[in-house]
Amino acid sequence: METGRNGSIDFIRALAIIVMIYLHALAYYLDEKGVYFLWDIGQFAVPFFIFCSAYLFFVKDFPKKDFDPLAYIKKRLSRLLIPYYIFLTIAFAVIYLTRPKELTPAFAANSILLVAGVDISWLVLLFVCFTFILPLLRYLIQNHSLFFNLYSLIAFFSGFYLLAFHFRFNYRLIMWVPWSTILIYGYYYVKNAGNKKFLVFNIIGSLVVFILGFLYKKYPLPMIYLQANKYPPNAYFLSYGWFFLNLILLFDVGRYRIFYFVSRHSYSLFFIQWLVIYILVFYHWHFKVSWPIFFLLILIISFLIQIAVNYLKKLKRNRFFKPAKSS
Repeated sequence: METGRNGSIDFIRALAIIVMIYLHALAYYLDEKGVYFLWDIGQFAVPFFIFCSAYLFFVKDFPKKDFDPLAYIKKRLSRLLIPYYIFLTIAFAVIYLTRPKELTPAFAANSILLVAGVDISWLVLLFVCFTFILPLLRYLIQNHSLFFNLYSLIAFFSGFYLLAFHFRFNYRLIMWVPWSTILIYGYYYVKNAGNKKFLVFNIIGSLVVFILGFLYKKYPLPMIYLQANKYPPNAYFLSYGWFFLNLILLFDVGRYRIFYFVSRHSYSLFFIQWLVIYILVFYHWHFKVSWPIFFLLILIISFLIQIAVNYLKKLKRNRFFKPAKSS
């Protein structure tokens, strides 16, 4: 298994958050001609995020003989939930100041518990689920390969099941099953690092699944309706992200590592962009400018806020951890 930093991972994660901002911006312009198609074709952001999380786990934590699952879970949950609840505190304040009627007890409770409320909470919940699933997969790979293979088959074929059947209950309860396909792929990618044939096989396989899913759904060209297949994701949706993921990995487009800053701060940018969009929409900026300008506004403001946050953190560290002068 490969070690060290992979420039493609930085690129994939940076691209994922930029595309996610793009999707959230375009969501306010879907009535305009052609915008729905431009919005729909960007639906590969979440698979990219999940793959990066799986890759980093298997390339770093999987080889460790002294791996402590409880310590990993505790550390991972703190990294996921502390930023989320900081964001939620600010979000509640912003909602209260702008649209107080939206901040109902039910909305607040659902947001805190990650079962509904703030719309982006579903992705935080998904990664909370993966915090427990990844150590389980590690244990199964090392000790019970039969059960790992069984879990892999269930995750893989659940995507095909969801092509034809829909659940009537909250999708958040079962979304981790089909999304686990990307986790498992992350393990096999690490295991087959440097194997171009592995990537080519996955490119061809994902393209075949996507075409078959498109034919099964009988969608009229050029529309592909990916969003309609996302909650929870089926094989049609997953194969789309899988295809572009392998394409990027095959050509190693991230080897220049110019997206390191965005990749490093992708999780905080995920929350910042929501607050920026909420405020801009409250002041009706989506009616004042075209969607490209609206997208660039969100992107630039979010990056500037992140830079400011980094600067304040640096000042705080220098203030409290300034080395004492020698006498």
